[in-house]
Amino acid sequence: MTSDTVQTDQNRDRKTRVEALVAELVVDYGSGFRDLFGEIGARPPFFLWSPKASDVYNPDLLKFFEICQGQLDETGRLRQRNLNLDAFSSMLDRVIVIDVEEDASVFRYAHYGSAIAQRYRRNMQGRTTADFGGNISVFFEAAYRAICTRKAWLLSEHEPPSQVFVQRWKRLMVPIFDDKDEVLQIILVNIPENSLQAGLDLVADPVFVLSADKHVQYANGMAQEVFSLEPLGPEDVTLKDLTGIDIRLYRTPQELLGRKQVLNFDQKGPTGQLLEQFTLTVSGALYRNSPIYVVILRMIDQFPRPI
Repeated sequence: MTSDTVQTDQNRDRKTRVEALVAELVVDYGSGFRDLFGEIGARPPFFLWSPKASDVYNPDLLKFFEICQGQLDETGRLRQRNLNLDAFSSMLDRVIVIDVEEDASVFRYAHYGSAIAQRYRRNMQGRTTADFGGNISVFFEAAYRAICTRKAWLLSEHEPPSQVFVQRWKRLMVPIFDDKDEVLQIILVNIPENSLQAGLDLVADPVFVLSADKHVQYANGMAQEVFSLEPLGPEDVTLKDLTGIDIRLYRTPQELLGRKQVLNFDQKGPTGQLLEQFTLTVSGALYRNSPIYVVILRMIDQFPRPI
């Protein structure tokens, strides 16, 4: 069997699975989505068609809901000619606009919010749902095709792939119509929820979260400021890649958890125009049932970099 034949069979199987999920979601939520997410060890997603304001309890989702409501025409639909992206300016970094192409078989990202790209560590601007690959690609495509079929708003909540440092994404998706009532685009807001991140962003020191294989999954706001980090980076970046600081993690996060142990290091490393003396503490934790390292850098000395 040639590689082209294998690829054709995989594309056919993917198309068949998407079509089954669309048929399921248009009518009601069923077991297909539970199976899809169960394959990657995630909880099943939540869906609600045509949500009311009382269903949208997240303040950012509610704000998006109200902005979209304000742009509806007399038939209760959001027309492309009436869409005003400027109205979403305060949350545009969390908004996605999708072009519906090829009879609702291709969904291309016309706008991909920078905050979403930062969390996902990949900018999907100009790319399609198929470019995600894996089960999450099937999930997105099925949801968008179902919206084009049912022509209604859709509220959803789902767990992302494990390498994304988000517990769940809350999304409100709104179809955008032409004057013939065909769906031309979909606009949505994507709100991340992560209780661990909220706590880390309150810490006054730089904090990094590393996966068990020692790749950086998250850097808090202070870490981004101190080390002048770019919003985006490759998925397999290490702490040394980002900061110049190289530490030997001789215990796994599971071992640190089991022993209730914290590793301590003293290290000098570059930070912008300063050389700073750090005290590092490394502990283990569980995040979405996966072991992680939490690295806290406490800056105890600073002096100018030699010229």
